[in-house]
Amino acid sequence: MRGLFVAASLAALTAGSAHAFDWSSNSYGHDAEAWWGVVADAGRFCRFSTSVDADGVNGSANAGPFRRLGGAMGGSAAEADGVFELDIQDPSTDTVRGARVDTNFGYSVCNFQFDVEARSDNGGLEYDGTWTTSDPDFVQTIPYSVAFNFGGHSGSAPISTSWTDLASGIEPTAALFRFRLNVRPIRNRLMLQGAYEDFLQVRMSPSV
Repeated sequence: MRGLFVAASLAALTAGSAHAFDWSSNSYGHDAEAWWGVVADAGRFCRFSTSVDADGVNGSANAGPFRRLGGAMGGSAAEADGVFELDIQDPSTDTVRGARVDTNFGYSVCNFQFDVEARSDNGGLEYDGTWTTSDPDFVQTIPYSVAFNFGGHSGSAPISTSWTDLASGIEPTAALFRFRLNVRPIRNRLMLQGAYEDFLQVRMSPSV
């Protein structure tokens, strides 16, 4: 029985050795310290908050759809679009009185260096042409200016039909975006009966 037990034990040891790891085929570094980089990429973005409120003098701002020149509807409050409504006919003289509307776009954000630009279709409030006249006492186009403040960064410019930089090279910022539309009074011109209209665009875009 003793001889049988020894034989069985040797057989078990031999079987176990057949499945052991071949350490001679493994490779090693010079220490037990591993260095790994950890990376993740985020795409760039700029977004206006859709939480919009406004205050002004002789004007207001209403978030929601707008009517583009020519009658086509567009925009939505979900994209921070809307309409500036100005009450600029002086009730005493029928000339252009001043107006100002300040619009706050909640907590807006841009996560890369960017510029703030503005443009409009008409470069001012243009009379819709219901009545035609060559009389220079009537105003055909009413100019206005725009300005912004975003986390301490600010700029302003008269509106024009081409994209105009209000500020450039702004660092990534997350803050209240405050936008102002300002109409200066025109005391030496009368307003024609009918609508004065423009289509304004404001954007934050990557700095080149």
